[in-house]
Amino acid sequence: MLYAVIMRFDSLREIMPSIQAEARKLCHFSNILFKGVERHPKTGKKKEVYF
Repeated sequence: MLYAVIMRFDSLREIMPSIQAEARKLCHFSNILFKGVERHPKTGKKKEVYF
């Protein structure tokens, strides 16, 4: 409700599309920001360690 007050919305019909649009923006932003986080970097062959 604080979001509605700050944005000066009067009805639920104004609030819902705006919140949905903001959610899409945040999802898109997080995909750009954390693009490589979910994927592990490719590693070469594991080297044998001799003691």
